[in-house]
Amino acid sequence: MKLQAYYENKKHFASALTNPYLLRSNLQFFSDPGAAGREGGDGGNEAAGEGGAAGTGTEGSDGGENKLSFTQEEYEKRLQEDTTKRLATELEKQKETMRKELEETIKKERKEAEELAKLSAEERAKVEQEKAKLKLDEEKATLEQEKVKFEREKLFLQTEKILSEEKLDTRLAPFLIGEDADNTHENIKLYKEIHKEAVQNEVSDVLKGKKQLLGGGVNLSEVEQLEQQYQTAINEGKTLEAISLKNKIFALKNK
Repeated sequence: MKLQAYYENKKHFASALTNPYLLRSNLQFFSDPGAAGREGGDGGNEAAGEGGAAGTGTEGSDGGENKLSFTQEEYEKRLQEDTTKRLATELEKQKETMRKELEETIKKERKEAEELAKLSAEERAKVEQEKAKLKLDEEKATLEQEKVKFEREKLFLQTEKILSEEKLDTRLAPFLIGEDADNTHENIKLYKEIHKEAVQNEVSDVLKGKKQLLGGGVNLSEVEQLEQQYQTAINEGKTLEAISLKNKIFALKNK
């Protein structure tokens, strides 16, 4: 029995040497079980002696499992193999999904063809006309949506141009753009009137002493004062006043 175990261990050892990932192993695992027991009895090898003392005739406590380690090159190779495998699996899933969708499309078209075949020539012509009309309506709807989008973009550019010509901040365009060019012009005209009135009221209040310049005695530039007023208007939710102040700041900075 010991001789048979010896040859089996030698065969296992030869097989292990061909494994590129098995860099370190406990070679005592492949020794003669009887020898391990004898050496344990003599106290020669500590690990084998522990095995012999237990009366098992096998490897010691350090030989309970094989230890595997990899070089950096081997690790990267394994990582690449795993990545390639996962990608291949995902690709197969996508192919399967596409295949099923194609099968469903073919099945649907075949069913429609079978239903048409059961109809008379007049009925088939009617169905074909309805399908053609539906397709035409969808194309018209898509074209109309694209046209509306194009006109909106064109009107937005026109709004920015008008604001620039009027020395107003072009960032107001999203707020002043209307349904069409005429409506946009009306919005800009109304904004200018509100803006002018707000400026006049502001100046009047300052001149009458009803409102002091911001800064608490500190000499602030006009832009800084306007920026503080703008922030106050934002905090108080006064949108029109904030827009007016923002436009004045823009005009001063671009003198």
